Amino acid sequence: MYKIEFKDAILPKYSELRPFYEGLAAVKNQDGLWGYINKKGEVIIPFKYEDASKFSEALAAVKSFEKPGYQYIDKNDEVQIEKFYKLANPFKNGHAIVSLLNSGVYDKYSYIDKNGTENCGYTNADDFDDDFALAKYGGAVFFIEENDFKARNRIQLIPSVE
Repeated sequence: MYKIEFKDAILPKYSELRPFYEGLAAVKNQDGLWGYINKKGEVIIPFKYEDASKFSEALAAVKSFEKPGYQYIDKNDEVQIEKFYKLANPFKNGHAIVSLLNSGVYDKYSYIDKNGTENCGYTNADDFDDDFALAKYGGAVFFIEENDFKARNRIQLIPSVE
């Protein structure tokens, strides 16, 4: 039987850890601030964020205490998409689902590309997979074509009941 004394314990450095993605992990320090470390444990992006998501396609959504919503940064902590979002999901196949600030009582979702170009106004949205994404607007359900993203082409699946 082993006896462990407090002096033998290693005190945790972080209060919360998220998995590594693209070589970095979002971690929360004891002061409640989020930053990013590499696999050697070195701080790569300083602890200054209220919230931080995983890196995906070289971008991560972060929320600052003094800003109204989420923005996307790169691995050098440079803001790449200036607009603020109420909700900002990781990028997948070149697009991310975001919820716009001040979208009213019900959230409106938009797809953005890495330039911040929006295809917006959906009441529900899924990720692009095999060149299509499923989105809902009102009572209608659509497939949106990824290769015609800017044209906002939609293939209606279920007619609107409104």
